[in-house]
Amino acid sequence: MRPTIEEELAGATRLLRLAETCEQPGAGELARDARRLIGWVSASWHQALPFLVEDNQRLTSLLKVPPATAVADLDDAIAVNDQLREQLCEGIRNNAVGLDRVEVLQYLRARIAADPS
Repeated sequence: MRPTIEEELAGATRLLRLAETCEQPGAGELARDARRLIGWVSASWHQALPFLVEDNQRLTSLLKVPPATAVADLDDAIAVNDQLREQLCEGIRNNAVGLDRVEVLQYLRARIAADPS
C-alpha cells in the first residue's frame, strides 16, 4: 500500500518540522495538514493488516499462483502484496493467457472499495 504508514508519518513529521521553523502565516496550515495525516494513519492503521491478508488471498486466486506463506506482520503483508500486484500488472501488460479481464476488473473495483487507505 502506498503511501505506507511509515511514509505518511514521515510526511507528517516533515510538515510539523516546517511549521516549527516557519515564521510565515502558512505555518498553521502545515500543522493542520500534519494533524490530518496523523488522524488518517490512526484511523486506518488497525485495518491495514487484515485488508492486505485478504487482498493477498484474492490475488493468489486471481493469478492462479500458490498461496503466499503466512505473514508475520504488516511489513511482510505489504511485501507480499507488492509482489502479487506486480505480477498482476505484468499479466495485464502482457495480456497473459488465463487472466480473465472481467475477473481482474471485478477484483480492482472491489479492492478500491475495500482499501482502508
